[in-house]
Amino acid sequence: MGYNFSGILGTTFGRKIAGRILGEPGVDSMFATRKFPTMPLYSGRPWFLGLLMRYFDWHDCQIARRGT
Repeated sequence: MGYNFSGILGTTFGRKIAGRILGEPGVDSMFATRKFPTMPLYSGRPWFLGLLMRYFDWHDCQIARRGT
């Protein structure tokens, strides 16, 4: 997810975030009450990162050998 905080909504959301950090009352947003959905087969522990890193290493080596 990405958001650059431009425009009126960005200013409002930025104030809510700052209020949450400072502990001000009444500045809850939907992110304070809802949980983000998780991905299938993911329990919060990144068991797949080792495999992904090996793949990316292999892929980078293939690109380096080709010279492109």
